[in-house]
Amino acid sequence: NVSIPGGTIEVPAGAKESERTVRTSGRFKNPEDVKNTVIRANDLGRAILVKDVAEVRYQLEKPTVLDHTDGKPSIRLTVLKKEKFDAIKVVDQVHAKMDEIADTLDKRIKVAYINDLSYLIKRRLSILTSNLGVGLFLVLILLSFLLPHRTALIVSLGIPFSFFGTMILFNAYDYSINLISMIGLIIVSGMLIDDAIVVTDNCARYMEEGYSPAEAAIKGTHEVWIPVTASVMTTVVVFLPMFYMSGIFGKFVKQIPLGVVIALCISLLEAFIILPGHLAHWSKPNTRKPGDEAPKPKKGRLARIWDEVVEPTYERIVRFNIRHRYLVAVTTFLFVVGSFVIAGTAMRFVLFPADDIEIFMIRAQAPTGTSLQQTEALIKPVEDIVSALPEKDLKNFLTTVGMYWQGPETNRRGSEYAQLTVFLTPPQSRERNDKEIIEELREKIGTPPGFLRVSFERVQGGPPVGRPIDLGIRAKEYEQIVPAMKHIKDMLGGLDGVTDIQDSYIMGKEEVNIKVEPNEAAAANISVRDIGNTVRASFEGLIATSIPGLDEEIDVRVVLPKAYRTDGTTLEKLRIPNLAQNLVPLSQVSTHSTSQGLAEYEHEAFERQIEVTAAVDTEKTSATEVNNLIRAKVPEIEKMFPGVTVAFGGEDQDTAESMASLGRAFIVALLGIFLILVLTFRNLLHPFLVFLMIPLGLAAVIWAFILHGKPLTFMGMLGMIALAGVIVNNAIVLIDFVNQRRQNGADGEESIISAAKSRLRPIFLTTATTVVGLMPTTYGIGGLDPFVVYITMALAWGMVIGSTLIVLVLPSAIAIMDDIANRFDRLLGRKPATA
Repeated sequence: NVSIPGGTIEVPAGAKESERTVRTSGRFKNPEDVKNTVIRANDLGRAILVKDVAEVRYQLEKPTVLDHTDGKPSIRLTVLKKEKFDAIKVVDQVHAKMDEIADTLDKRIKVAYINDLSYLIKRRLSILTSNLGVGLFLVLILLSFLLPHRTALIVSLGIPFSFFGTMILFNAYDYSINLISMIGLIIVSGMLIDDAIVVTDNCARYMEEGYSPAEAAIKGTHEVWIPVTASVMTTVVVFLPMFYMSGIFGKFVKQIPLGVVIALCISLLEAFIILPGHLAHWSKPNTRKPGDEAPKPKKGRLARIWDEVVEPTYERIVRFNIRHRYLVAVTTFLFVVGSFVIAGTAMRFVLFPADDIEIFMIRAQAPTGTSLQQTEALIKPVEDIVSALPEKDLKNFLTTVGMYWQGPETNRRGSEYAQLTVFLTPPQSRERNDKEIIEELREKIGTPPGFLRVSFERVQGGPPVGRPIDLGIRAKEYEQIVPAMKHIKDMLGGLDGVTDIQDSYIMGKEEVNIKVEPNEAAAANISVRDIGNTVRASFEGLIATSIPGLDEEIDVRVVLPKAYRTDGTTLEKLRIPNLAQNLVPLSQVSTHSTSQGLAEYEHEAFERQIEVTAAVDTEKTSATEVNNLIRAKVPEIEKMFPGVTVAFGGEDQDTAESMASLGRAFIVALLGIFLILVLTFRNLLHPFLVFLMIPLGLAAVIWAFILHGKPLTFMGMLGMIALAGVIVNNAIVLIDFVNQRRQNGADGEESIISAAKSRLRPIFLTTATTVVGLMPTTYGIGGLDPFVVYITMALAWGMVIGSTLIVLVLPSAIAIMDDIANRFDRLLGRKPATA
């Protein structure tokens, strides 16, 4: 079955010579050619053909994996999209193509779409989009109540301008609007008009004093451009380091800061370039002149309540706090320290929580040596139990026999393995959550007859992370590891909330070891390779050649008939051809014995390893708590089992990496904020004062999470870092106004009170618009996305509580700084001056 090129031959053709290629061809075209192949012939013309000594037939390759869909045999086709292509469009094209060919399929064949991720993408995009729309609508409603309608309209124009600008730049640099970038747009939705509110409020104050709209726009914008720019830049420098976070988590969150930074920068340009022009041309002409007595303007009910109730009450509170500023400072300090102590002792940390998931897996393992068909039969009762779930709970399920998935990069393969991937209906259409469903199945399934172990695993959203508990137990020999492994499994089994404890110490199939006798083999002119090839050809078969098929080559495998391969005495009867083509009994040159080894041999750091994994019930404990408990016992374990070491992987390793990455991002963000503050205030005292406000925001987030019963998460901590850049904005503007009052000759304490009172409304407005933009996503008004809740909750409630604390505490802090500055002046012999 060969086709060999033989070069070229020159053939005379009249006046010219021509070249022709030469090829020796003996290719098989069909199985009949294989049957009629001559094995041996003599000079009398007698020949032995393949069909004389063997049976030649077509058959399918032996399956290694079997698939079922909803309990029925199926063939699975997996469609993968290329990077940067739209998943929704690709899935729509697949559906359209299947609709085209549906009529050509056998009526007995049904097509089902399993694990269609576009559905999840569409639903999450729908939730995020509707929440974004609701948030923007509420922002506009809020503005219309708290500002004159014309002013509210001018301010709100910054939102579509910033969003459209962001979309244009995303498209220009080939970034898509997806699940992650949408989170960034939701975060920034309420911040886009913060700068416009501050500019507009200041310009309106000048118009109330008698300046024309054009003069008020110029003076008002010029007066606040430095603190407003500083405020926006502090938010930008907090989000920018997230763009450079490392690892899979960095790749995951990369587009969140990108959208926020672009939208904020465009918003800032709009506030300084476009907004003043709108204020100058669209505001009502002012008939008063500067210095004239201001007539009492007509104000709405809310505005009158603000002027007559809110501001006077706030002024009294500020005066009280300044008089008792050291009591306020001590109380605030105790609140912040107490919050962080409670966070460190009472709060749980979960990297990426799975609040109510839609996909979970049931893994089962039969004894080693169980055939694929036996495992398929054993898993059938489990399929029946799952298929009995109510339609309102169960969408569909996929069974895989012959392997199961253990992680992003790990699959176990073997005829004894089986896995059910169960797809539930969306949480809002179910009366039960996934944990209740899993618990019901766990009780009904138990450990079915014929299986050694059954485990459950919930598939959570977010980037792929390791198992909650993943311990690598290492030593030079397995005999050292096994006792330590059993001890650790017993420890885990005694912890409340730890479930599905598994290990990788799995015995393999029984193995027949053939030991070649060197002297006998040499006497018979047989090598070890000859023996190995013959044994392999007999039981596994060898690919001798191939023949052309419809669209691919079909292998021709030479192997003993099944009757011989299932006969335990075949090895003793097997004969090996030697160099003289004589057949020598295998038993003459070798001996064989039976043993059992491990299914897999794991090595890590030049040592042998057994992996112990487990899941946790996050309502009872957390992976961090369990890992810390085990970590505290490691010295005792290593002392009890000499030569054994315990390494932590999975979620513990992912958590350490994510915390390190977040820590670096936070440090860079703080340095960036400090640099901007120094350039803004041109001293070190005021930046320090602003920095003192950051712990207030973080403490606010801690209490928000505690009161909502939520654990601290990676996305929550991302929100806390973002909050650090947002919470200082109010402090920057307030301190800048105190400085301006003092430059105009105002008294120390009166300048603080006057500035705090004048900044209360813009601080309230900027905080309220940011919070209102985030609340729909936090509480799922347009649909709940548990993955996004944590970052929006951190920002929203951090702003609510943090901003409230700032307007109450910061005036007292400024007064204390004045006291310290005055004391230093007296010590240095200078005339005391207000800081």
